[in-house]
Amino acid sequence: MGSWMNSSGHRANILSAGQKSIGIGCFTQGNTIFWVQEFSSSAATTVSKPKNATKTFSVSINPDQFDVNLSLKSDYGDYKTELPMKQSFPLTVSIRNPEFPVDTVLQSSSFSWSSSKKSIATVSSSGKAKGIKKGSTTIKAKSSSGKLSVSQKFKVVKNLLTEVTSLKNTSKGIKIKWKKSISASGYYVYRSQGLSDNYKKIKKIKKKSTTSYTDTSAKSNDGTIYSYIIVPYSGSSKGSGSEIKTIFRLTGTKLASVKNSGSKKLTVRWKKGSKIKKNYVTKSGYQIQYSTSKSFKKGSKTKSVKVSSMSKTKKTLSKLKKGKTYYVRVRRYAKAIGHNYYSNWSSAKKVKVKK
Repeated sequence: MGSWMNSSGHRANILSAGQKSIGIGCFTQGNTIFWVQEFSSSAATTVSKPKNATKTFSVSINPDQFDVNLSLKSDYGDYKTELPMKQSFPLTVSIRNPEFPVDTVLQSSSFSWSSSKKSIATVSSSGKAKGIKKGSTTIKAKSSSGKLSVSQKFKVVKNLLTEVTSLKNTSKGIKIKWKKSISASGYYVYRSQGLSDNYKKIKKIKKKSTTSYTDTSAKSNDGTIYSYIIVPYSGSSKGSGSEIKTIFRLTGTKLASVKNSGSKKLTVRWKKGSKIKKNYVTKSGYQIQYSTSKSFKKGSKTKSVKVSSMSKTKKTLSKLKKGKTYYVRVRRYAKAIGHNYYSNWSSAKKVKVKK
């Protein structure tokens, strides 16, 4: 809107008193979002919102018609001119018109690909490059018409990428798990508190086979938001770091008793959880899980119910089967910053439904 209002022609159309209807459209191309407004002096008779659609258009680009800038980049983290060993990463060709400075990614299949040193890195027909050994090679992409071509020198380095797979509240703290990096000799664990971007290194993992760590310093900090980044390292070289993963710290509660209180009923009692801050929290309560399976295997034998109040400490389960033994456990939950977060489960108690 700012760009439109700063353009005299667009501004006149938008503010024209003669316009009686408008149509608004939006589409994405690559990572760019485009908005369109169409005005009319005719009144709209019907208004409807069409369904979203995905369409592919083939456009032939003649570089002689306008000045274009082509660029060739790697999709290897933040390192656009590096490739990892023993793993394939896609290369992207982008085009930019200086008069409209937005990069548009072109279809890799419309180019032929080559590597100057195949012993260093290879590249497939779909534009995926794979590092073979340390060194440098020049990769070239040439359009099928032969009118467009771009080349870039790439350096093959050790693969220092990883991904955080899960964050979990446990009784000892927050447990972080990540994927093993092929070339890493160890990992750095970085953490921020609240919604701050101030990350501090809290742990150095010296074994490359280690892919989990429990942050015990977060053990008693109920109601605090934590974010983590894992950075692989090899000697003095560091990777770009994993994507940020966030969790809301919740400590668990204890199951006080489970009794067969009525016909096909169980009354579950638990201790009230510690008070948490209202910051970022929209809902909170408890989740009770009960099963005829000691291991709480998923399926028809295991069911869950929620108690949407942190002040309640009792719940009656009904419609159970007489003669069956049930295992019951409880944990806390909170909805914060748009997501549901859970504490660790309590120890389970078992009871037989005799009534």
